[in-house]
Amino acid sequence: MTFTGLASGQPANEPTIEICLELDDAQGLVYRLKDYEIVKKENDLLREKDKVQEQRIANLEKEVDLLKQEVSLQQRIISIKDMEIAAQGRAIQDLHDITDRAIKLAEVSKPTGLKEIFTPLAIIVGAILIAIGL
Repeated sequence: MTFTGLASGQPANEPTIEICLELDDAQGLVYRLKDYEIVKKENDLLREKDKVQEQRIANLEKEVDLLKQEVSLQQRIISIKDMEIAAQGRAIQDLHDITDRAIKLAEVSKPTGLKEIFTPLAIIVGAILIAIGL
């Protein structure tokens, strides 16, 4: 069988290329072209899948970084709360010590006037206010 370039729509004055193929060769060529097209589509789909997976990986890496930052912030909050609890414990202990001293002073000295009665009470109230932070 002989095929010429005239069937391809080329002008008649240009030289034509003759292609000689047997039926088996032509069918084999058609099958290979179909296989090539299928493989090309599969490769395109695989490339697209790779791009999507790379984007997912990038998103997961960003998520990991954000979670690390969140953990760091939570640890800082916990350490601040621990410092606050320790400060309150010291304030309560200081308040206890001041109250004990005020009671001892009240027991040792005998009040003779209102001023001497309310002074230890004012000290106690002041110590309480300082410990509370007002």
